[in-house]
Amino acid sequence: MIVVAVLAAMATAWLLVPAQGPGLKRLAAKSRGAPDVDLWRVIVGADIVAAVAGLFIKPLGILAAAAMVCTTVTWIVMTRVNDKRAQRMTREVVRTAQVLESLLALGHIPTSAMSLAAEECPVLAPVVAELRMGGDPWDVLDELSRRPGQTGLAEIGQAWRVAQVSGASMHASLERVRQNLEEAAETALIVTGELAGPRATGQLLGLLPLVGLGIAFALGTNPLVFLTAGMAGRSCLLIGLGLACCGLVWSEFLGRTGPAGSRGRKKSSWT
Repeated sequence: MIVVAVLAAMATAWLLVPAQGPGLKRLAAKSRGAPDVDLWRVIVGADIVAAVAGLFIKPLGILAAAAMVCTTVTWIVMTRVNDKRAQRMTREVVRTAQVLESLLALGHIPTSAMSLAAEECPVLAPVVAELRMGGDPWDVLDELSRRPGQTGLAEIGQAWRVAQVSGASMHASLERVRQNLEEAAETALIVTGELAGPRATGQLLGLLPLVGLGIAFALGTNPLVFLTAGMAGRSCLLIGLGLACCGLVWSEFLGRTGPAGSRGRKKSSWT
């Protein structure tokens, strides 16, 4: 039991200490739309502390079990919502590139095309505001591209910068950018669909302990008495529940690996 307490204390210290160094910050920045990392470190650390204390205190053990379930479910739901929002913004960026290309094909100059496109594509509103102030629009586009689902705006800014510096046709560059963004969006959609099955399987496996409890109740036993009465039972409950929650989170991370690469910023082929 002392070993468990020491390991839990070490895990809690690692979770509660903020990430330091540029390497860890870069990894944190790559989590597209994920909930705040430091906040979740604190929450998970508090769950671990409550779980260790719950081994000795029955009411706290029950509360710790409920907290672990609530934390896991909340994280998964928030992650799914943020992923959906990022996918929606990715489609908006593709539509923005299509509108800009159409306006340039009609003979509009880049600044005029950007102002007209902003009327249909609200994501360009900060760019138009910067243009009116005499600033560089590609810097704003690069800043906006750091938001989840908007990485394609950086390629639009690069196309504009190349056209501005070299005098080349922005329409030709933007046409290649639009094609790249459409292909990336289609690939991300296919990968997301392919990974839907494995993600659902991981969630189903995480619910199997509930099935086991249901079978036990159906056979006329009450496993909750053992799982909540003594220290041995609470150890089985908290450790098993913790492993199940870790498995759900891990399967969710694995399910997001494919779309993460598809939605990431890829090197432009038109330069």
